[in-house]
Amino acid sequence: MDSKNNLNILRSFIIMNKKVKLLILILIVNIQIFSKDYYGVRYSELAMDINHLDPIFSEDSYRWVRFAELINARLVTNNEKLQQYEDLLLKMPSAIEQDFNLELKEVINWKDGTPITTADIAFTFELYKASSRKEYLKVVDYVDVEIVDDKKIIFKKPAHVKDWEEFRNAINFYLPNIYILPKHIIQDIPLEKFGEYTKKPLGAGPYYINDINVEGEKVSITLFKNDFYHNEPVPRGIKEVEVVTENEIGNAISNLQKNTENCIKNGKNTCIDILSFSIDSRILQDDLDNQADINKYPYAENSWMGMAFNTNVPLLNNKEFRIIIDEIIDDEFLIKQYYNKMGTEQNAKDVTGPFHPDFGILAKNLHDRKSGSKEIINKLINGGFRIQDTNTDYLQVFNSNTSNYEDLQLVLIYDKSVVRETSTTRQVFTKIVKYFKSCKIKLILDGQDQKNFNKKVASKSGWDLAFKKYIFDWRSDLKPLFSKNSLNNITGYSSPVLDKLLEEYETYKTIDKINAGEKIHKHCYDNVPYLFLWTVKAKTYYRNIIKDVKITPMTFFGTINDWMVSPRNEN
Repeated sequence: MDSKNNLNILRSFIIMNKKVKLLILILIVNIQIFSKDYYGVRYSELAMDINHLDPIFSEDSYRWVRFAELINARLVTNNEKLQQYEDLLLKMPSAIEQDFNLELKEVINWKDGTPITTADIAFTFELYKASSRKEYLKVVDYVDVEIVDDKKIIFKKPAHVKDWEEFRNAINFYLPNIYILPKHIIQDIPLEKFGEYTKKPLGAGPYYINDINVEGEKVSITLFKNDFYHNEPVPRGIKEVEVVTENEIGNAISNLQKNTENCIKNGKNTCIDILSFSIDSRILQDDLDNQADINKYPYAENSWMGMAFNTNVPLLNNKEFRIIIDEIIDDEFLIKQYYNKMGTEQNAKDVTGPFHPDFGILAKNLHDRKSGSKEIINKLINGGFRIQDTNTDYLQVFNSNTSNYEDLQLVLIYDKSVVRETSTTRQVFTKIVKYFKSCKIKLILDGQDQKNFNKKVASKSGWDLAFKKYIFDWRSDLKPLFSKNSLNNITGYSSPVLDKLLEEYETYKTIDKINAGEKIHKHCYDNVPYLFLWTVKAKTYYRNIIKDVKITPMTFFGTINDWMVSPRNEN
């Protein structure tokens, strides 16, 4: 009996042992399934226009350029030193008898596997020529395209371009701006402002759009690696990129500071790995700088905080009055007190006039506050502006429409996403308001979201001053800022002298462009159509799981093939 019981016990033990082994095996398989290494990164933008993601109708902003580098291909592109190298081209353009003979790489395809041919190149140039974006893509107006075969194409100098050097410089200078578009798709799905293609364009870049999700004001765009991409990535390249919007900088920073080991949930990344927008708070920067697993990459002084004058308003059309307004604001103190305080690194600089990297800042501290409030008030009273002091809270200015003296007040509009609560810029903005009050000028503050701010500024009515962040490319954006009939000339300021200088600036001869730029700069220095108050260094912050990051103002994700990311799995 005992032996029988022992046998049953043994059998039960064997069966139990087999079940335990099976459970362990199932558990191991499940762990392997759910703990699969994640080779992706997640980066944050303040906002993203998901209705227009193609090169023609997209917003003209650096955040779109960052995104465009991920999904589009170009004939040539830039490295982190802004040196050009081949993308779709087999070799860099070479000029033979005043023509550029180009040849495409042998194996290059769109995301759907369709070969990219010279027909796509010619088609893209025609789309750009017909678009309103050609001001930023001037090469298309300086080139006639002749197709030789599917792989070979010739760029010829059009008859209206008289100067060979201008033709050559246009190609060398602007070719990296041209994102190539798929003829075979756009022929069937026309590229329209609110059409299907612009919302989900197909490119030939290292990634493609997999899906777009919208939850309230927040947007998420998931990009997967393009298996048809023509440039080989590094062995452990980034397989997935997710773009998310976060308009609260504090939330974005808190997310970036989360422990990397706790980021992967159900196979998806819940953490921000890269902050692509600049942080103006010294306290927040110091906090990030002191975190061991967060790296920073300072890449440019490419954003300027400034004040635009609405010169359609009679009082602001007076240059001398604008100079006094400049003197009211003590730029130098603001920078030392708020941006560079307690830090050895100079985070901001005081600037005057439009910045140009080739000829620098023409002058610093042009009309910085050298006088006290009483002296500035006397300048306003004695400047011939029909302003008087009646010992009330504010100065009085004569209104010719009512023939009465009224409070001297100015409507100051600003973008709430730039002047964010708790930010350094908010503190500086508050100080500027106090400067005006100390000089007995009443400011009516009008904060708007970004869309309404841009709309209101463009209308040139209902405001006097605009506190604005300027990000522009000196090579192409000077003329829109100051041309009389340009929609981007928000101040309304223009002059025949400046118009002539802008015409001289429209050249591809580098030395002539620099000379004309210097004259434009001096004109703006003398006439003060804008106040460029200070420039802040742009930095990106990222987790140290990402290696070999190289960034410039003109190339953000353009070098992503050289980046490496450490694998992560669910903890």
